[in-house]
Amino acid sequence: MKKILVVAMALLLVTSAVFASGSAEKATTSAQTTITWWSFPTFGSDGSTETELIKAFEAANPDIKVNLEMIDFTSGPNKITAAIEGGAAPDVLFDAPGRIIEYGKNGVLVSLDDLFTSDFIADVNNEALIAACSDGENYWMYPLSSAPFWMSVNKEVWEAAGAWQYVNTEGERLWTTEDFIKAMEALGKAGYVGVNIYCGGQGGDQGTRALVDN
Repeated sequence: MKKILVVAMALLLVTSAVFASGSAEKATTSAQTTITWWSFPTFGSDGSTETELIKAFEAANPDIKVNLEMIDFTSGPNKITAAIEGGAAPDVLFDAPGRIIEYGKNGVLVSLDDLFTSDFIADVNNEALIAACSDGENYWMYPLSSAPFWMSVNKEVWEAAGAWQYVNTEGERLWTTEDFIKAMEALGKAGYVGVNIYCGGQGGDQGTRALVDN
């Protein structure tokens, strides 16, 4: 994965989510092209990490100037949607996986299919991570990283309902969608509501969106 991480940092500005031609305005001079990058505060709220990445990118690509605009998780999603609908989307976007896949399926992103060669897929060596970058037909995301989501359960209730048997408590404790469904069915038969889902806003509910998607 060392090789992947190095490439990921170098290509961050051009692989996070690149909007299709015509969806953003680019200021081009005879010597330099200016592109706009919108980023949620993934690495912190002050944009310092993004600024350092831009410096490195511009040093390696002197013919390209990058303008950074930080957006927030509260108003950012609506701002992106409005920009896409108004034909004023940024050139590059660093966003949540669920939304990026939807943008790709809606035809407003440039696909990254040419990056996913057989050698690259073998180098990543993680079928789930590769699959998460695609809608099943095209690749829309670069596999920068992966992280687990955590869920808390009422062990006493789950044991009484016969649902605890479907929880993997060994090793990496990964949970399959199939066992999750079986646990929900067991809880339902015992008279319990298995899961309550609360969405405070689409900007911050990454775990909720992943659960619903599965």
